[in-house]
Amino acid sequence: GEEGHWTDKYIPEQFDDCDFSEACDNHDDCYGRGGGCRRKKRCDNKFMDELLEAVLDGNVSAGCQQALLFYSGAVMGEFGRKAFNKTGCCKKKK
Repeated sequence: GEEGHWTDKYIPEQFDDCDFSEACDNHDDCYGRGGGCRRKKRCDNKFMDELLEAVLDGNVSAGCQQALLFYSGAVMGEFGRKAFNKTGCCKKKK
């Protein structure tokens, strides 16, 4: 996300030998445009594609691959839903 954001301390965009900064920035921008649940899904799917691209572009470590799984799970789960709801309108179904 934006440099100096509070999440930088807990969610680094560069991990081990991979760099997810472009994917993270694009994902933040996508969430920032708001929208409904379909919009969030498109943002998350594009994010996953860009994470995979970053990993497949080079010979990366197992740690980098694990980070990909963590990041994709976080944005597609509760953490991502809460972040999107600050700008969008995707409510949790009961």
